[in-house]
Amino acid sequence: MLKSKKHRAPYRPYYCVREIAVLDGYKHRLTFEDGKAGVFDFTPYLTQPFFSPLKDIDVFSQVTADGETVVWRKPAGAAWSSSAIDFAPETLYENCIAE
Repeated sequence: MLKSKKHRAPYRPYYCVREIAVLDGYKHRLTFEDGKAGVFDFTPYLTQPFFSPLKDIDVFSQVTADGETVVWRKPAGAAWSSSAIDFAPETLYENCIAE
């Protein structure tokens, strides 16, 4: 006899990014799984080589939320070392400033 398993929705930690809005400069308004919302300024991180492609404001504005964090997909023809750039969602959550 086969036992059926009940389908459970996957657990999503409180710090997962649910919504994102692009603001002026290098800022995004983020809403997290637990309802916390605020602004995250990426400017200090753009000095790090891994994040340097995001200095192009057109690239920076092409951000998406993937259900866990924010992600920038590699544009066609870009010379990035990886296929995407993302941010640790815990960092976003801990450093997001409420409006």
